[in-house]
Amino acid sequence: MDEPLRMNSRHDAILLKEGPLMLYRLNTERKYIDGTDKKVRQWTYGRRDRNKLNKVILMVGQTGTGKTTIINTMVNYLLGVKFEDQEFYYITEENEDKDQSQSQTSEITVYEVFVEENPTSLTIIDTPGYADTEGYEKDRELSESLIRLFSDEDGIHYIDAVCFVMKASDNRLSEKEFYIFHSVLSLFGRDIGDNIVFLLTYSSGCPPEDALNAIKKAEIPCRRDENNEPVYFLFNNQQKVQRDQKYKRALKSAWEMGEESINELFTLLDEKNRKRVQMTLNVLKERRQLEACVSNLVDKISEKELKTNELNGIQEALRQNRDKIGNCENFEFTSYESNVKDSTNKTEIEQKIINDLEEIKIEKSKLLNEAYVTITRLSEIALKADSAFTLQHVDFLILRLKEEGKDEWMKNLEDMKKAGEQKKNKGAVDYLMAFGKHFFWG
Repeated sequence: MDEPLRMNSRHDAILLKEGPLMLYRLNTERKYIDGTDKKVRQWTYGRRDRNKLNKVILMVGQTGTGKTTIINTMVNYLLGVKFEDQEFYYITEENEDKDQSQSQTSEITVYEVFVEENPTSLTIIDTPGYADTEGYEKDRELSESLIRLFSDEDGIHYIDAVCFVMKASDNRLSEKEFYIFHSVLSLFGRDIGDNIVFLLTYSSGCPPEDALNAIKKAEIPCRRDENNEPVYFLFNNQQKVQRDQKYKRALKSAWEMGEESINELFTLLDEKNRKRVQMTLNVLKERRQLEACVSNLVDKISEKELKTNELNGIQEALRQNRDKIGNCENFEFTSYESNVKDSTNKTEIEQKIINDLEEIKIEKSKLLNEAYVTITRLSEIALKADSAFTLQHVDFLILRLKEEGKDEWMKNLEDMKKAGEQKKNKGAVDYLMAFGKHFFWG
């Protein structure tokens, strides 16, 4: 005989849907974290208790992989919800009856969960559906938001795990997925590699050979087990499916698989593998510096071209009007809208532009040096120094270094480019070139 429906929640929540499985949304205190320009939301369930042991997980996944369901499943685990309770709680904004691809949310959401009866609290950093539509611009916005989140006094200062969410059935990574992984890996410091694990969704419970092969082929740095295999956890993502008696056994098995996976994940988090975000914060700031240098270099190149054209125009006008200058007759320069009567004015105008060009040359050289030094620093501290983010700038910088005669630096970047291509980075770069707003200049 079926158990009676539970109309009242055992937790602070509102009822979303009645049925054999009661669906609730937890009541949370919602605010934006200071200093993030409303780009990082913080939703807190329960009474904040800084004395509890807190675990911090950062979640990353392409839209449609089931990331939201896993977040809610983790929260239900912390609440102590069992299959027999016939209830499921949402902490997320959407209950997934809605197509997630329609979501317009671009903010990072930080979920904090404090359960009075549980000695451990949980913080989940949920990144928006990564690289969904806006591509490069969205990724740059995410990077800036993380800088603010990690820098703010009330923000996040350490991470216990970075969880990549992907389907267990994926046997290869698309260019888009390559780009997502590269984008995320390029955000972190070298010290975070051992904290990266995989959450494999829509799993039958069998060994996820397809997904593991895809992970290995992509050469993604991650935590590995005693057999040198990537550490992963399986989920079926059927937790919110209504409890038809015909499918109850299968649904119970799916629930228990997820429960076991979360238990194993949380046990892993107890191994004191926590990392402070300082190195990652340094990487994010170096990325910002590299972008600024390249952008300013492009501006200087454009400015140099305009000045050079202007100088050529003046010199040509002077040649064509040599007789007038010799006779001290007036003639006009369109670019300066001023009269020139003698060679003195000619020298002043030419010299001013020549001086401007020399200043531009000095500034270009300084910016190029800064860009090269920044890439060098990234290669030392970034988890993936040869990521698509870095490689997108390399061809442009190689050409500029060649112009400056910096052969050794040019060779170093050429070697970086070759190594990146050998490490199967091409798919990520191709996606960035095809769909993202990017910097590719020759």
